[in-house]
Amino acid sequence: MIQKGIMICLILIAYKDGKDRRIPDGLTAGIGVMGILSELIVSEMGWGFRLLGAASVSGVLLLLCLVRPGCFGGGDVKLSAACGLVLGPERNLEAFAIAVLAAGGYVAVLLALGKLRKDSQIPFGPFLCLGTAIGLLRL
Repeated sequence: MIQKGIMICLILIAYKDGKDRRIPDGLTAGIGVMGILSELIVSEMGWGFRLLGAASVSGVLLLLCLVRPGCFGGGDVKLSAACGLVLGPERNLEAFAIAVLAAGGYVAVLLALGKLRKDSQIPFGPFLCLGTAIGLLRL
């Protein structure tokens, strides 16, 4: 049941960020709450592991934002933290790698078609959602 709720949130986030370039905090919080509930109900990872998962990717994204402002949005940082609570550090890093590869492929195709410039920005949330969904299915 929790996994289905997370998937629904991921689909809604991907749609909203793709359409409006905004990740709703309520949906991100919903994923985080479901990660906490999952630990309370099943307790398969442990709190330390979940917190490490929350910090793993979001910490890197936050550092990148501090070094190069605008490279990721705050919604991406918060989403990766919430997803880390659900996936743990290893799966969250895998989800991020999938997101980067998928976004890179998408950008390469758009550049080749002349529909994107080198200085353009794309919403990264849909790709984070894709990677997280794949990671969630592998749990």
